[in-house]
Amino acid sequence: MNKIHVEYIDRQMWTPLFSFDGTIYPSFQIQCGLINDRARFYKENNVDHNCESLTTDQVKAGQKYRFRVNNTGELYIFVSWFMDEHTLFVILADGHDIEPVHAESVISFPGERFDFELTADQPVGNYWIRGITLINAITVLMQY
Repeated sequence: MNKIHVEYIDRQMWTPLFSFDGTIYPSFQIQCGLINDRARFYKENNVDHNCESLTTDQVKAGQKYRFRVNNTGELYIFVSWFMDEHTLFVILADGHDIEPVHAESVISFPGERFDFELTADQPVGNYWIRGITLINAITVLMQY
C-alpha cells in the first residue's frame, strides 16, 4: 500500500520534495543563507524577500581569488555552488588537500566545506556566485 504524505503550511497544502532514495525532505523552509556573514529576510506587504544579496565583491580582472564554501545547514543540501561563466578550481575538501580539479559547480552536503580558486578571466562585468538548493537560492554579486 502506498502512503500519501500531506502537510499544511499556513493553511495551504504543501507538496513535499523527495530525495533520490524516496526520503521526504522536511517541511522546514530555508529562510536565507549567509554570504560573507551577511543576509536579509524580511516580509513586506505579505511578500517574502528572501536572500537578496547584501554583498558585492569587487575584484580585479586577471587576478586569482580563493573562496571557501561552508554548508552549515542540517536539513537541506546545496545542490550546486557555481559562478556565472567561470570555472571553479577545487583545491580543498573538508580541510584536506585534494587532487585539484576544474569544475563547473561544487555540490555540498550539510557539514561539508570546499575551497576553490577562481580567476577573473572573463570580460569586465557583473557575475553572480550562486548557491542553489532544491528549495531556493542565495547569491552574491562579483564585479570586475
